[in-house]
Amino acid sequence: MIKEKIKALVVDDSLSVRLLIKGMLENSGRIKVVATANDGRDALEKIKDHKPDVITLDVEMPEMNGIDCLKRIMALRPTPVVMISTLTGKGSHTALKALAFGAVDVFGKPSQKSSEIEQYQDDIIQMVEAASQATVQGSAPRPEVAKAINAPKPNALGFTKNILIDDFMPPVQRTKDAGECIAIGASTGGTEALKVFVAELKAPCPPVFIVQHIAVGFTEAFADSLNQATELTVLHATNGMKIEDNHIYIAPSTHHLTVRKVGPMMRCNVIDGPRINRHKPSVDVLFRSVTEAYGSGAKGVVLTGMGDDGARALKEMRDFGAITYAQDQASSVVYGMPRAAKERDAAQHILALKDIPKHIQKKEK
Repeated sequence: MIKEKIKALVVDDSLSVRLLIKGMLENSGRIKVVATANDGRDALEKIKDHKPDVITLDVEMPEMNGIDCLKRIMALRPTPVVMISTLTGKGSHTALKALAFGAVDVFGKPSQKSSEIEQYQDDIIQMVEAASQATVQGSAPRPEVAKAINAPKPNALGFTKNILIDDFMPPVQRTKDAGECIAIGASTGGTEALKVFVAELKAPCPPVFIVQHIAVGFTEAFADSLNQATELTVLHATNGMKIEDNHIYIAPSTHHLTVRKVGPMMRCNVIDGPRINRHKPSVDVLFRSVTEAYGSGAKGVVLTGMGDDGARALKEMRDFGAITYAQDQASSVVYGMPRAAKERDAAQHILALKDIPKHIQKKEK
């Protein structure tokens, strides 16, 4: 049982949006909005008075914008922050920049229309709940909510809807010999963790596939930001894209990423379908696909994030001879996905974030 509700502060210059987000969060029954604020300066005062566990913060606001407010929060009272941004190109890059300044996650606001924002209620709730677990500049996660918010959530009809990997694609019966690859899964805290990871990768390097749980509309900007952090070439994966060494392929935010052999060549296979482990793209889907395609030549990595996406298929990778890794607790923003991998005995190596790519490229088992 959760002893107390997660305390949230909602910051947005639009009164209608503030009220809408407040209502959605409180509909969960697990979150209490202790205050709302209409700009950054107002937010800083409310933070001192109410000491929230999580803040949702708009980017574009008068008086003090979201980025400046975020910097002040992290300097004065580090608190988990979920950024709210429009889905424009500029908004996407600004929101990703906010992650570098300490925000835990970003939500892409489609518009000011209530009907459009309401479609994302479950995503907003999940982001806020995940943020409540986050370790932000030395702050400790809230252990009393960890078990409850990692459990499958009921849908509007009251039934648990959590499609697992076996319901979507068959288990691997045998593997093919297609060389080597690296497959990575991450969620909350992963955008910054992946920058650290890819910066350590040096050519020659086998193809790298990444599933990062991120709001719809941000993957192109995220791929651009990773491209600035590595000597490898980072691409937003599209269906049929040729797979090459020294390239990194990012799963789109609206589809699952798998790989398939077409003639003599491996290509990206981007497919639609239901959410697996409450996510699309799903880490489990990617991992199962690379297991079938690459077998023992694959290397699987689970990084920071909430939930257990990737744990089942990482264990499958290990059973087929692949080398597998999970990020350690100390370097994780949210120790959910890596913990699930460890508990399933899916990860051979539990390492600090900065040490995983070095270990991979040493080719040590």
